[in-house]
Amino acid sequence: MGLRYSVNLENVDVHTAPLLESSHSYRSHGRFSKPETAVTYACQYCLTHLTVSGMVLSDQYRGKTGDAFLVHNVVNVINGKKEFRQMTTGAYTVCDILCHQCHSVVGWKYLKSNEKDMKFKEGKYILEVNTICSLD
Repeated sequence: MGLRYSVNLENVDVHTAPLLESSHSYRSHGRFSKPETAVTYACQYCLTHLTVSGMVLSDQYRGKTGDAFLVHNVVNVINGKKEFRQMTTGAYTVCDILCHQCHSVVGWKYLKSNEKDMKFKEGKYILEVNTICSLD
């Protein structure tokens, strides 16, 4: 099994954590559903813990491989090379995030937004649904 998450994610109260933008269930090939209790999300390849459901800000994002979550905080990741990307909602400086254990790309981090109305994404993470799994 991969690395466990750190102490700063263990005590997340799903009722006081940032609220999910979507009012309906998570979309993603039936692998995820809106959690009633905190769920740990992990790298699908090595099961290293990455975040908990209370950190998910929105399930309405698209990544390179399909559906994605906008997440407030992740652990056990390595930042890749900083690069500029033109996306649907504007231009961003981002870096890929890799699982600390197996080095698989699991998403990216927004470092800087060139769009004023997208500044809220700075410092947030995208986790690609096809690269993660939920642990029971």
